[in-house]
Amino acid sequence: MATFVVYETLKVVIAQEISTRLGHLPFAILRAARRRLPEDLRQVAYDEEWMPELWAIIHRTEGLPITRFYRGVDFAISLFFAARSIAGDYEAGRKREVVVSIRVSDLFPGKTIIWEHDMRLALDRARSEFAESTDPRTRSDLQRRIELLQLHVDAFDSLPD
Repeated sequence: MATFVVYETLKVVIAQEISTRLGHLPFAILRAARRRLPEDLRQVAYDEEWMPELWAIIHRTEGLPITRFYRGVDFAISLFFAARSIAGDYEAGRKREVVVSIRVSDLFPGKTIIWEHDMRLALDRARSEFAESTDPRTRSDLQRRIELLQLHVDAFDSLPD
């Protein structure tokens, strides 16, 4: 009986340990992506854009541990590999989004918006889907995306050429 109790206790403790460690993995990958950026870009990219977006992803998948892990790791890895490119574009002074803050996987599966043109396409598509949708929940989600995309498109319009 004592062996059974010890076995079951260890099983629960080990499962909880693994779950906790896996939950920290997206944040560790994102910190590694942060280190790939120049010092002057880290504050804007990581603290103000990437980390809040990761927290939003984690929050939206509350109660779905596998989905949360997949989406969190997917987001963090995409930024890890894009960090050098983002830094290079920032330093080159190109009219390109410096911080990748919008993931539109629902509109363009697996695509991270980086180019201004892509953002405008995503905005047009979101507006089109909003006009065609009759489901109130879908319309509300699309309206939120439209507002966020519009903010970024407006930001591009205000950049000097």
